[in-house]
Amino acid sequence: MNKRILIISILLIIILSGVILYNYNHRVRPNLMIILIDALRKDHLGCYGYHRNTSPRIDEFAKDAIKFEETMSTCSWTSPSIASLFTSLYVSSHGLKTHSQKSTDILDLRFETLAEILKKHGYRTSAFIANRWIRAEFNYHQGFDVFEQIGGDIPRPSAASVREKAIAWLKNRQKKPFFTYIHFMDVHGPYLPPYPYNTFFKTEQVRMLTQQEFNKLRYLKVEGQRDLNFYINQYDGEIRYCDYHIGKILEYLKDAGLYDDSLIIVTSDHGEAFFEHGECDHGFTLYNEEISVPMIMKLPSSMDLSINEHVKSQLIDLGVTILDMIGEKFPYEVDGISLLLPEKKMDVPHKRRMIYSEEYMKGFPKVAVIQEEMKYIYHVPEERIAEVYDLSIDDKEENNLISSGYSSDASNRMERWIRDWLEQKLKLRNKISREQDQAPIDPRTLEQLKSLGYIQYQGEENSKE
Repeated sequence: MNKRILIISILLIIILSGVILYNYNHRVRPNLMIILIDALRKDHLGCYGYHRNTSPRIDEFAKDAIKFEETMSTCSWTSPSIASLFTSLYVSSHGLKTHSQKSTDILDLRFETLAEILKKHGYRTSAFIANRWIRAEFNYHQGFDVFEQIGGDIPRPSAASVREKAIAWLKNRQKKPFFTYIHFMDVHGPYLPPYPYNTFFKTEQVRMLTQQEFNKLRYLKVEGQRDLNFYINQYDGEIRYCDYHIGKILEYLKDAGLYDDSLIIVTSDHGEAFFEHGECDHGFTLYNEEISVPMIMKLPSSMDLSINEHVKSQLIDLGVTILDMIGEKFPYEVDGISLLLPEKKMDVPHKRRMIYSEEYMKGFPKVAVIQEEMKYIYHVPEERIAEVYDLSIDDKEENNLISSGYSSDASNRMERWIRDWLEQKLKLRNKISREQDQAPIDPRTLEQLKSLGYIQYQGEENSKE
């Protein structure tokens, strides 16, 4: 009798285990794709109100998707920003902040990336990258089955070559759910859109650059060209060119029957400045032109999901949201939040009181904090708030309230808050790793980065992204 009960119990356990395993393997696991356009500022897309037709295919995609109105990058240059995207951690939490001409901070192997977690849970993972910073040598390859740096010695591979590689992989992939990260570089300077995209946008108005501004163009300069609007026209032409190739990827997904049931996100790592605050390019400031980015998210039709689209979102939220969607999470505390609304709680309030962005490469290391409609810019070495803006009436950040008698009590409270926040982020980092890894920059990579303005030549100003 006891033997019979034992046999029946074992059989029940085997059956139950099989049911659990079957449900795990057959639960809805959508295909996942992040399309990132380097240096794309949000307000130069049609779907965000731009007056030019720079992005017809992205605009059409946005009709199928959720368009977040307020998304901030965690930094105004690529390397820390992508580390945040992959780890769902702020810059001070993952610690990847700076570089020199000889070495750079790299993504610590102790961190577990989004791709690593997805791979553990049955996803085929791939990355197709045109940016010379996002390299296997700097540990961005973690978790990717295929991690392809497009272009060899070409400093900035074209959108066409990135698209071709990505679609070729999709065509030949194993029949498993996939996660694909696609990083376009065309919108990043120098602005050299191919014909006919270099003729798409023209203006009769001329905005002459001062000598000081012209000097600041550095690697963006076109010899003898001193009209700022020329550079903006070419920047917009790059967006239109990249938009065409993104449209081709979306077209392939539809033709292959992959579009409807995939989560597809279009975003950027940071924006681009055109002398709104005395600088061009990016990696200099934490004003909105450098850190406000698009985020457009199409949900898989096979899943009944609701998104809190009104929350102030950041790139650190994408990994948490994706994992929440498939019932997984990071193995330790992270800074990002899930943008999914819990079932039957459609009136859930916004889940984030403040958002943060950091910059450590140019001038003063600084932290920007946005609380409701107020924005504070804190200078780290001086431990003080240097700028305050009321974004509800000054979204272009032109009126620094500090210079017009802003409350010292309010400023002091926020300074204490930011100091505490920086200490908390350091503690969070130390829970995972107490060391900051670095890697040398080899001569070939150094020259590639210099040609793209990421590193200045000897005698020029300190380098940035």
